[in-house]
Amino acid sequence: MRKNKIKCKYLGVDFLEEFIDVAKKKNKSDSNSKFTKLDIHKQKFPKNYDWLILSGLFNDKDKNSEKSMIKIITKMFRASRKGIVFNSLSKYVDYEDKKLFYSNPNKIFDYCAKNLSKYLILKTNYQLKKNTIPFEYTMAVFKKCK
Repeated sequence: MRKNKIKCKYLGVDFLEEFIDVAKKKNKSDSNSKFTKLDIHKQKFPKNYDWLILSGLFNDKDKNSEKSMIKIITKMFRASRKGIVFNSLSKYVDYEDKKLFYSNPNKIFDYCAKNLSKYLILKTNYQLKKNTIPFEYTMAVFKKCK
């Protein structure tokens, strides 16, 4: 965000203390950035933030991946003032790694539209690697339309 000249207060959270330590060192001169350890499965999300953004967490597979994803998305949305943004690996791929979780973007979109907000963006048209099909998607869920 800083590289893109976005001025805001930022709180970065992770469940690994090492990642928090690295982020604090990299951003020690930025008084508008804070970093803290948080287990989002057990702890509440911090309040008083406009947007909650989650990246990469839903890639890990466990026996309740989809249920956990929906629970976390709901917790994020309730804690945010303006909305949430998250990404996930998509079921619409030509290969799935058995160790990773792939969600159905349509199912997650429907859940969000029925339970959180009618103001959504589902983005699937970006590639992380050249000459590959998109294997993930990003969704934004807004509290209200501008």
